[in-house]
Amino acid sequence: SLTYGANASDPLKTSYRGLMSKYLTEKYPKARFTFHDAAIGGTGSDLGLFRLERDVMSKKPDIVFLDFTVNDGYDQKDVEALINYETLMRRIISSGAPLEQLYFAFKWQFGKDYKPDEVYRRTDHMKLSAAYHTAQGDLYPLMQEMITSGKKKIEDLWPFDGAHPDDVGYGIFFEAAKTGYE
Repeated sequence: SLTYGANASDPLKTSYRGLMSKYLTEKYPKARFTFHDAAIGGTGSDLGLFRLERDVMSKKPDIVFLDFTVNDGYDQKDVEALINYETLMRRIISSGAPLEQLYFAFKWQFGKDYKPDEVYRRTDHMKLSAAYHTAQGDLYPLMQEMITSGKKKIEDLWPFDGAHPDDVGYGIFFEAAKTGYE
């Protein structure tokens, strides 16, 4: 749902992926892009394994952005979800497509309750990134800095529900993805 852009005013334009599409199109004006959204909200890497070939690899992607940090249980330590995620990574990397791992989050993971060391799934995904040398778009430090510095109020970033930000929040998600890309 975060990749889809739930609660964005226009998911094709104002979600992180919409903003990333615009950014890439402007950065590479001579390139011809086709963007594919393979997101299904509320699903984890277990379903992703069954969908990867049909919904992603069949499109012959030039780059893949992958995020299952929250839907694989951000505060969980189960090995099965981690194995599923690593299998996705291996399949994408073996195709030759660059992979950027994204670490997105919910509202209640920031502010006074910020404890990134307790986001075990993020830590595990970061270890896999180091092992496979992938790019990382990490929302956690960027979002926390925005909130603690007073640049943004947490209530303004997630005005509708605690899981899905609005356009301003997705702008910060995009900044994390862009930083990882660059």
